[in-house]
Amino acid sequence: MRRKLPLLALLTILITVLGGCLPSRPKEILGPTWESQYRIPIIRAKKISLGAEDGGGLDSEKVSIKYRSSSKERAEPLTFDLFEERVTVDPGTIIPDLPLLPIEGESPADSVSTSFSFGVLENYAEVTLSSEATRYNYIELTLKEAQASSPGQGLMIHFYSGKPEEGDPESRTIQKVTIPPGEYSARLDLSGLTISPDNNMFTITVAGSYGKEGANPAIEFDLGELEIEKFTVKEFNEAILEDLNLEALEIESVQLREDDADLFEIKLKTADFSFTPVLPEGLILNTAFVIEALDHAGNKIEGTTSWPITLKNGESNDFPGFKEALNGILKDGSHSLNIRLEEITPSTAKDAVTITYPGEIRLEHDLTLELESLTYGASFEGPDGSIDLEDVPLEINEVNLNFDVENNSPFGLDVEFWLSPNPIKDQPKETDPKVIKIALTIKPWDEEMKGKDRFVISFDPDKFTDLIEAQTIYHRITIINKTETDEAIEADDYLAITAWADATCIINKR
Repeated sequence: MRRKLPLLALLTILITVLGGCLPSRPKEILGPTWESQYRIPIIRAKKISLGAEDGGGLDSEKVSIKYRSSSKERAEPLTFDLFEERVTVDPGTIIPDLPLLPIEGESPADSVSTSFSFGVLENYAEVTLSSEATRYNYIELTLKEAQASSPGQGLMIHFYSGKPEEGDPESRTIQKVTIPPGEYSARLDLSGLTISPDNNMFTITVAGSYGKEGANPAIEFDLGELEIEKFTVKEFNEAILEDLNLEALEIESVQLREDDADLFEIKLKTADFSFTPVLPEGLILNTAFVIEALDHAGNKIEGTTSWPITLKNGESNDFPGFKEALNGILKDGSHSLNIRLEEITPSTAKDAVTITYPGEIRLEHDLTLELESLTYGASFEGPDGSIDLEDVPLEINEVNLNFDVENNSPFGLDVEFWLSPNPIKDQPKETDPKVIKIALTIKPWDEEMKGKDRFVISFDPDKFTDLIEAQTIYHRITIINKTETDEAIEADDYLAITAWADATCIINKR
């Protein structure tokens, strides 16, 4: 019978065997000690386009350092229309059938007439109809129980302003049409007709020959809808407001950065905005001037600012607090700015105002945005603006930080580099022992240097060891505009940055 080894004895033997296999820490370092040079990447090539268009490169960050928009420089002025389409209204009247037989007991008349007025002046002080006469602005005349006949030319229709007894109708003629022999209808064209309190009585006279086809021959009138080209109002009542296009008007939509540019913070050096409205004489627009910041998905970021303003023809509107308001809402994540007018309400400055379709409103505006500083925190190395390091010795004896920069713009720039072993979410503190700040002054492009420069900075080896100990370096870059210049920024102007450390490390240090 085989004997079983007790469990306690088995564990004792196993520990003894394994313990003999583990290396023991030497009491002293043997072998030679030597120095070795290491190149440690800090920021791989980052190209920041300072113009408004793509500067090129897969890892390009894109933002406009200076933006200007002016109606004086646009091919098309900034406009919006009070009307999306012409207003159509019911004529507001019904013309009774006009009998063609003379009244019983009287001798046959040479002609018969009917007078009427339009009911459109309930909301308008005056209207002028459009040139459309096919679908709108007409009176259709149709014979009932009769047919135009010879001798002569059939039935002559005379349409004129006023009543028959107000003088010679010929001098007040608007239109004449004929129902030829054998026909039953004709159409009066009302296009271009002006209807006002002083001109809102009209007469239709019918004369000529017809043949009876029934006991009660008459003319029937069908008034089409009226399409308005121009109107005058003394006030904007609810019925008129319903016809106006008073939705929000976008003045500018400024994209501050591309979707792939992880921009932490923007601060404006200059932000000036003014505009002068060109309105129909006597029209006033009460509205709200709104600026808001949007994230990359187009969602509004908290901090929208608005001013109530009154727009009058030819009067300039300036906004002294525009820069402060913008800097107040340009928070982390700001992707674009939207500047617009909303809650637009019209009123009259005089007794009446006349508006002609489409009711164009023009804004002659000037907008200038210039960056004071912008801060980046990411590149293709990672979403937090980081770079991962391979194993490097931590016994560093000497270290130099190297920055290669290329600035082909006319702007002088101060650039702050913040480096940390931890993610940099907010403005870092210089008192943080784990954070390294390097400040460089970058010259504008010149013919001699072609915008290229290299900065070599001797750095504390112990602080650098703390930086790379976690084997990940996070960076944050703030670019500060330091040049007062009116020279235009070009679409292909850019700032390119590459940073690395040349470190002398001690291998096998005793």
